[in-house]
Amino acid sequence: MKKLIFNLFVLFTFLCFPLFLFAQNPGTGPISLHVNCDRGCDMSYIRQEIKYLNHVRDQGLADVQAFITRIGAGNGGNVYELKFTGKGGFEGLNQSLVYETNPNQTWDEIREGLLKRIEAGLLPYLLKSGLDKEIGIEVDYEVNTEEATSVAATDPWNYWIFGVNGSGNFEKESQRESISVEFGARADRVTEAWKWRARGEVNYEQSVFDSDEEQFISTRNRHFLNAEAIKSLTDHWSAGLFSGISYDTYRNLDFSYNISPALEYSIYPYVEAIRREITLVYRMNFEQNDYIEPTIYGKFREGLVRQSLTLRSRFRQPWGNLFASLEASNYMHDFNKNRLVLDGFIDIRIFQGFSIRFNTEVQFIRDLITLPAGESSLEDILLRQRQIATDFTTEFGLGISYTFGSAFNSIVNTRL
Repeated sequence: MKKLIFNLFVLFTFLCFPLFLFAQNPGTGPISLHVNCDRGCDMSYIRQEIKYLNHVRDQGLADVQAFITRIGAGNGGNVYELKFTGKGGFEGLNQSLVYETNPNQTWDEIREGLLKRIEAGLLPYLLKSGLDKEIGIEVDYEVNTEEATSVAATDPWNYWIFGVNGSGNFEKESQRESISVEFGARADRVTEAWKWRARGEVNYEQSVFDSDEEQFISTRNRHFLNAEAIKSLTDHWSAGLFSGISYDTYRNLDFSYNISPALEYSIYPYVEAIRREITLVYRMNFEQNDYIEPTIYGKFREGLVRQSLTLRSRFRQPWGNLFASLEASNYMHDFNKNRLVLDGFIDIRIFQGFSIRFNTEVQFIRDLITLPAGESSLEDILLRQRQIATDFTTEFGLGISYTFGSAFNSIVNTRL
């Protein structure tokens, strides 16, 4: 019996080996392309429209790597940077393109425009591959002599972008119900020299729980209005002024207003922020607080001065994405009232088809001076309606992904 099983295994291996070789060496076209887009790309649409190339799932198998990053623009749209890198026979043939969108475009218009920029970036590789005889040029543009000689129209909004939002939610069970309402508004104006921003929100939440003996009602309110103005000083320096007012039952704030001047230094020029950035920010915050209940220090009202120093880094590269932030802060009247916050994540491509992601946030807290005096009720603790004392908070996450199988399948099938 053992000999029979062994012979069957040898026969199966012999028959399957040619299929294995074929699977590892499929027929290929002139160019293999790998598109790495962190977010904001319709990959199925790209594969479906660019049918004249082999789309591979791993950058190590590609003749051409297209690395696409996205960052928010001042008009509410986005700026995509497309970086093309040639490998093998295309070694040294590299280039970068930019694609800009605006908030009035539909998703279909955005993905179509991005597709055109990708195809424009691929043109040098197609020419070098010998496909020049198969390439046709179509330009959807006609020169208008009058427009070419006229003066560009002035932006009637002067770069200002406005937005409003609102949402509501109601849930009910036999013994429990909850309602939440949120309204917000924003205004932004971004130019090369200045960035102006204002945000306002009104939030209301109420939870009701009925037990056999009594009813628990818990309410949470949070309203705020923030504004900021940031001035570009040089390619590496910026200065800002931040201010705000707020009412927050969770943080025991009946009324609070603050003003914060800040200074930022960027190691890399700001124009490189779409791919890499390391910044250092110093901020001094002056605030005045009126409390709903007296604090653990017996304060009904107090003025505070707080300083903070933040080191932040972000890299978007073909090997993955990295973000890390370290912030240290303290109250000036008592340096023992301080906080240290470490926040970050990293996505790493380990090898072909395998990537790993780590994320973490750790806070060491010694500055909860707004806590109300007295004991918190059970419903406040369970429903998180009031902040409670703690020395630290931690959060860790780990994720992995592994893809294997055919690396050259460019077929798109969206049935069902």
